[in-house]
Amino acid sequence: MCSSDLTGGVLGNTSNLVTVPAVQSPGLSLEKTVNPTKVTAAGQSVAYSFLVENTGNVDLSEVSVVETGFSGTGTAPTPSCPGTTLAPGAQMTCTAPYTVTQADMESGSVLNTAHAAGEAPGGSPVTSSPSSAALTATPLADLSIEKTASNPELVPGSDQTYTLKVHNHGPSTAKNVKAVDPIPAETTFVSASAGCTEAAGTVTCALAELASGGTHEFIIVTEVAPNATGEIANAAHVESGTTDPEPGNKDRKSTRLNSSHITI
Repeated sequence: MCSSDLTGGVLGNTSNLVTVPAVQSPGLSLEKTVNPTKVTAAGQSVAYSFLVENTGNVDLSEVSVVETGFSGTGTAPTPSCPGTTLAPGAQMTCTAPYTVTQADMESGSVLNTAHAAGEAPGGSPVTSSPSSAALTATPLADLSIEKTASNPELVPGSDQTYTLKVHNHGPSTAKNVKAVDPIPAETTFVSASAGCTEAAGTVTCALAELASGGTHEFIIVTEVAPNATGEIANAAHVESGTTDPEPGNKDRKSTRLNSSHITI
């Protein structure tokens, strides 16, 4: 600012400097992500990333990421940051690993929410808006079935015992497993192992769940008609309430019966 000073008839200029204090405007932002965004089995690991940025005009100290909400059932992720200070406009990425549990798979998702926190000059707290990352849990269970006969050559009129071997190749537990075996013409149902029922000529064997890597066997006994002739086709298949990534191995056929023997 300038003022005019008239002294002794002489016009002089005197400059007065005025200092205006800058307005401090601290700020933080947080962007949270998870990689991968989908998992298919318990025991799989994911990595959370937290991009923290100083959006204000002053240096920030004691910068960290604070978890505020986590729906997972395992050990909650603990963010690790490469530093604790951020200059205006600066960024840093914090990380945290997490291992998915079976309970997470059964719930179908894991939601994680956090915010960034720090201190402005003078110690006043600074907090970002919350940011969330959703992890989708989609169980997959690759089931296969193998059907074998106790006697590959059987005289009509005799009993035949079949074994249905169901295997879960994983990666997740299969829920509500069913092995279904229609009884072919010229044979009749005799008996089956626990968990199996026969209705309208079809045997259904149920299992509440089958763990990844697990195998379960069902036994079915039928009687071949004494006058059975020609060929008899018999097919069993397995199904479950869990998505199968390889549906092509869910069926197994047993075929070719003639008047003197049955071939599996």
